[in-house]
Amino acid sequence: MQCARCGYENAPGQKFCGGCGATLVVTCLACGAAVIAAEQRCGTCGSALSHRAIHGKFDQPETYTPRHLAHKILTSRAAIEGARQRRR
Repeated sequence: MQCARCGYENAPGQKFCGGCGATLVVTCLACGAAVIAAEQRCGTCGSALSHRAIHGKFDQPETYTPRHLAHKILTSRAAIEGARQRRR
């Protein structure tokens, strides 16, 4: 099975890409069936699979977190941890 993200050729039955770690098998939000991530429609119920429907709500943070916000969170992490320590 070829990864839709990086093109790596994976062995049949793998759930995650051996090249980039992306999810290869996901759940259809309409019927709950397992679907290959590269498919356009669910093979069980025929529902169209949008990018968001295929990957679900919480696939990988980089797919739904804007870069500028991720950078801000990571750079302010030390300040947040310092504030927690002062409260104790």
